[in-house]
Amino acid sequence: YIFSKFPEIKIPHDILGCSSVIKKHENGLEHGRNLDYFGGNIWSSSHEIIVVSPENGQKYISICSEGFFSPGITAINESLISFSLHMLYTDNLNKKGTPILSILYSLLLKACSLNDIRKILKNISSISGWGIVISDHKTDEVSVFELTGDSFREYKVTEKSFGYVNNFITDLKKREYLFSYAWIENNIKRLERIKKLLNENERIIDILSDRTDNQINKNFLGGYTVANNFTISSAVFNSCDDEVLVADNNVPASIGVYKKYSLSELFKGSVVEKGFLKTKNYDLLKENISILTNSYDRYLIKGNKKKFIKAIENIEEYPVNIFTAVMYAKIKKFKKALEVVECLLEKEILKGHRLATTILFKGILKDILKQRDDAKAIYRKLLKEYAFADIHFWCLKFLNKPAKKNIIERIDINMFLSHFIIV
Repeated sequence: YIFSKFPEIKIPHDILGCSSVIKKHENGLEHGRNLDYFGGNIWSSSHEIIVVSPENGQKYISICSEGFFSPGITAINESLISFSLHMLYTDNLNKKGTPILSILYSLLLKACSLNDIRKILKNISSISGWGIVISDHKTDEVSVFELTGDSFREYKVTEKSFGYVNNFITDLKKREYLFSYAWIENNIKRLERIKKLLNENERIIDILSDRTDNQINKNFLGGYTVANNFTISSAVFNSCDDEVLVADNNVPASIGVYKKYSLSELFKGSVVEKGFLKTKNYDLLKENISILTNSYDRYLIKGNKKKFIKAIENIEEYPVNIFTAVMYAKIKKFKKALEVVECLLEKEILKGHRLATTILFKGILKDILKQRDDAKAIYRKLLKEYAFADIHFWCLKFLNKPAKKNIIERIDINMFLSHFIIV
């Protein structure tokens, strides 16, 4: 079963994720979320609050980045039902299902309670996998509704504090599509970090802006962090103080300033800023993050690998070392790529799946450079010391036949995972 999920599958290269955080209080609750979406600064140069007054339903407020109208991805309606949408991966698909934004639009217009949500979802099918964290700020009820092509399940949140990422938590998990250990590891570590910060009673905006790589326990430009290089939007619905906090920063959008607005006044049509809050790590790594995301948008998306390398190669952060090595390989500078990889491995920073894939990349480069004995020793060592099915798949493949240059075409860097994947 595991092997059938990993080898040679065709998936989008931009693996995405989001984070939701719930904190319940005696006089209400806070529902916060980061929206992670590829494009970086393309989306997050300006943020938007859209107040919608439809003729056939309730008013609602949608939060996102300018030019990206997305009903229900991060939203709250007039009945104070708030929503945050999460992409989930499943092999249970339904081509005749309803697009998720249409489902969310229906919920926003019609739902006055979680019972209404349940009734609507019983009579509608999704196309693919989604998780929706939904909070009723009138009753302090919170549930996660998980959808696949033919089913939905509800997880009732009874905890005082709660975090949610991009893995199924109901029995629909048996239909989860496991395409990458890097993805699994990211979600596990990100959720662990959210729970730790909730237990330490950190402010919700300081959880959403957290940049500690939970696997390595250090602040990094990238990694398994709550805020990441694709966090294009962040918001908190706070019924305790009748307010919505909207992040107003470049990526990661959740680091910096959150502007305050009154929920009740927004529904009345008044968009007046009520003040602002600053996150704890206000200036943390912002300069290097800006260099990386701007270079990605300006050069790499347009295919200019050499300019991308020149812009980032002097940033001494392990995700950038990885990106640099992959880019050198893509422009056929295999010795330089190997030099960067070996230098990174000497630092002994990486752990888990990221370490194993980086060692695998070293073996691939050794094969390409005709250092076959060294490459075979690396593959055997990986088979002996690591239990990742995808790593085993490639090692067995390359022990049988040496890795060729064309494998580099199938290696892509991933800004969300701060790593690379072989597709």
